[in-house]
Amino acid sequence: MAEAGWDCRIVDGEGRLRWFRLFARVERDESGRALRADGLCWDAGNLQEGQAELRRVREELQTVLDAMPAMVSYWDGNLHNVFANRAYLDWMGLEMADVWGRHLRHVIGDERYRANQPYIQGALNGVASLAERCIIDLSGQERHLLAHYVPHWQQERVQGFYVFVTDITLLKQAQRERQEVQARLQGIIDSASDFAIIATDLRGEISIFSAGAERMLGYRADEMVGLASPMILYLPEEVARRERELSEELGRPVSGFDVFVEKTRGGGSITQEWTYLHKDGRRIPVSLVTTGIWQDGWLYGFVCIAKDVRAEKEATRMLESAKEEAERASRAKSEFVANMSHEIRTPMNGVLGMLELLSNTRLDGVQRSYLDMLQLSCRSLMSILNDILDFSKLEAGKLEAARARYDLDEVLGALAAMMSMHAARKRLELVIAVDPAVPAALVGDALRLQQVLVNLAGNAIKFTAEGEVAVSVGREKRDGRDWLLFAVRDTGVGMEAPLLRTIFDPFIQADSSNTRRFGGTGLGLTISRRLVELMGGEIGVESRPGEGSRFWFALPLEPADKEPSAVLPLGRVLVAADNASSRRALCWHVARLGGLPEAVAGAQEAMAALEGEGETAFAGALLDWRLPDGNGLDLCREIRCRWPGRDIVLIAMASADELAGLEREEGRAALDGVLVKPVIAGVLADAWMAARASKRAARPAARAGNLKPARILLVEDNPINQQVACGLLQQAGMQVETVENGRLAVEVLRERGGEYALVLMDRQMPEMDGDTAAALIRGELGLQLPIVAMSAGLSPAERSECLRAGMDEFIAKPIQLDRLYAVLDRYLGQSEAPARAAAAEEGLFSAELMRLAASSPSALERVRKLMQMLLDTSEPEWERIQASLEQGLREDGARQLHALRGSVGSFGAAELVARLQQLELAVREGRRQDWQALLQEAGGELRRVAGAARAWLVEHTA
Repeated sequence: MAEAGWDCRIVDGEGRLRWFRLFARVERDESGRALRADGLCWDAGNLQEGQAELRRVREELQTVLDAMPAMVSYWDGNLHNVFANRAYLDWMGLEMADVWGRHLRHVIGDERYRANQPYIQGALNGVASLAERCIIDLSGQERHLLAHYVPHWQQERVQGFYVFVTDITLLKQAQRERQEVQARLQGIIDSASDFAIIATDLRGEISIFSAGAERMLGYRADEMVGLASPMILYLPEEVARRERELSEELGRPVSGFDVFVEKTRGGGSITQEWTYLHKDGRRIPVSLVTTGIWQDGWLYGFVCIAKDVRAEKEATRMLESAKEEAERASRAKSEFVANMSHEIRTPMNGVLGMLELLSNTRLDGVQRSYLDMLQLSCRSLMSILNDILDFSKLEAGKLEAARARYDLDEVLGALAAMMSMHAARKRLELVIAVDPAVPAALVGDALRLQQVLVNLAGNAIKFTAEGEVAVSVGREKRDGRDWLLFAVRDTGVGMEAPLLRTIFDPFIQADSSNTRRFGGTGLGLTISRRLVELMGGEIGVESRPGEGSRFWFALPLEPADKEPSAVLPLGRVLVAADNASSRRALCWHVARLGGLPEAVAGAQEAMAALEGEGETAFAGALLDWRLPDGNGLDLCREIRCRWPGRDIVLIAMASADELAGLEREEGRAALDGVLVKPVIAGVLADAWMAARASKRAARPAARAGNLKPARILLVEDNPINQQVACGLLQQAGMQVETVENGRLAVEVLRERGGEYALVLMDRQMPEMDGDTAAALIRGELGLQLPIVAMSAGLSPAERSECLRAGMDEFIAKPIQLDRLYAVLDRYLGQSEAPARAAAAEEGLFSAELMRLAASSPSALERVRKLMQMLLDTSEPEWERIQASLEQGLREDGARQLHALRGSVGSFGAAELVARLQQLELAVREGRRQDWQALLQEAGGELRRVAGAARAWLVEHTA
């Protein structure tokens, strides 16, 4: 019977390489012929991994032991060697092959074996012992050793013993030397073993040359002790240079040994960098600390402690090299991201463009609401995509927080649009609450703020199974400063205290038990923390297991310039919602808009409040569709039936997934409006005004018919973008001809340049880019028709490049309908019939001003005078602003812009006000390239407002 076993690696059915252990047995007859064979095979992967891990641990242990200056060895119960470190082998003058597995007697010899027999036997009996012995080493010198025998217990039995041996010869010698030598040796004892320690007397004669110095410099101590000076250890030219420097500093000649010790004679120590010379001529850079040896106030000598800094210098060199390599890699990455950004944005531009086209088709109310949320989410996704593409700046610490005016409601509205469907699918109550004390208009970085809020709210929704997620914005004063306090609270499972200390660290997640995991990569909260710190704030978390979590961050509060507050004549408003957090949030929103809120938790309470309202009647009611004792729609119908002629605004609130069901309910006409939860103040204001006006705001497509038809040349290489742009232009009544690159555009315009009213041109195209084509159209062809650039990224630098190439205007991708029509209006004008209604349709002037004009003949006359005053003053003031900026009078220009912005702001003209504010900020900060581009934009917008004012005057003049 023959048997054999072996390990091998086999590819399993899934294509993975795995270890298996095989065992085979062959049975033969008397003649040796095989009769039968059988075998076994089993998975040995874990065994192989365990053996590999064991080998790794043993290797690491051996490395550690070899680095120890003490001699370490281990002997099993049969006194055979299992391991010994390098110090032991060196001291014995042996190699591992001479020791491993051999009996202790054969390794140390009979004499030493007999001398140590009591300690060996004691260790085998489980008794640790300490022995001091004096022996002669291989070189014949007397050495004092301290040996520690330690038994190794396992499973209540002694398996072997360790021997730790320390050379205490120097200590023994120190005990016999004089007091002066004891003082000198104190410095040696206090120094680390890998330092070179050299002591001298006052004249420079070497008295101590440590083992570390021997290892570092290659000299033996007996070669150096007694030498008149350590000068042979230093570079002569370095010593000469230091002699000159020290002589100039002290004002007297300093030479020889004094160069090293002169500054220590008065006490203290000095640290300098020197270059030692090894015995074989090698140069060794060291950091040298020199101090005097004092006793009883007398200076007896000097001690120099040198540390080899070659490793540090090499590490510094490697660090600098790595830094340069990282910078090169970072530049390459940035270039790659910049080149890829255009391609990454292309499909998203197509999605947004198709959504724009879809928005101008016939949609019912639910479809329109879904489309609006989809468009807002896509635009937010595009903003976040742009931010991700710039994340390398955040890694490199080069990302800067923007400082621009923003509307807090716009940020929260985007958050609500992105999060509402996620919360609704999990049946969570999503609440957004803003303290009435928080200003609506702020200065800061809206995009970074939105990214942090989306991150925190997304986490909260993802890891909350039931209950609510509440986002709140408050105001507080700390250390004499006003702060905005944002908080995202959930009713999830919470977190343990140890995780809270590291939750913002990179790649940190909770365990894999699905109790709480933050983000797929563990980077989301880290990015949030860095963005908050970038904006000058701080972030934190509070949580307990089973009680949910509360993430908060505080940012410095910086209100925008004082503007008219968004106060509406809401009056007294009834709020009906069963969730306490929702009631508080809605009451805050009503209060921010100037209303007087009164909250109830159910339908019966709401009816009771309406019946007992007293002298001041409710002007409106916000009713949750789902109430514990009914629903909002039934409540609305009951209110209409109870008080049929009453002028009260009734608005229902539903989650995103409930909206379709609400639209299908009978009696929908009882409602004046429906809001998707979570509700924010700006959306509430729009719904209230729409209900009061009993009409919907005009869609952008309604303005397309106002434009004068014209022939446009579209230059775009991407088929999707071609289709989107063509669809938008054709909706505006334009005739569109398309070419794929700049070269073809130049050829077409060379032959038929007079047929086109405007060129709409992409900047990045094959064969010839847009900038080159624009320069040829202006220079070689001499055509002056408007050229409008399209680009996925339009930084101030890119805008300046467009203008230098000869382009008149620029539109960012994805194309925004309002922006496109505004540009076409600026360069092509409007048709006669709709022009007179342009101002009202485009919402250039405030609704309050238009309502005032319609209220009475005398009010109409006052508004006519105001419109005429706008025309009489704005255009001359604009000419003065241009003159100031051309002459470099920044302060005058900024002051004039501020005054003009205040004047036109009284009429509404939100787009013009925003352009003027951007221009004013660029002028104040001295960003000439930016303000030159913004000057053209603001000028075009001012001409549009002036044209609308003239049209309004024509229409309203008898």
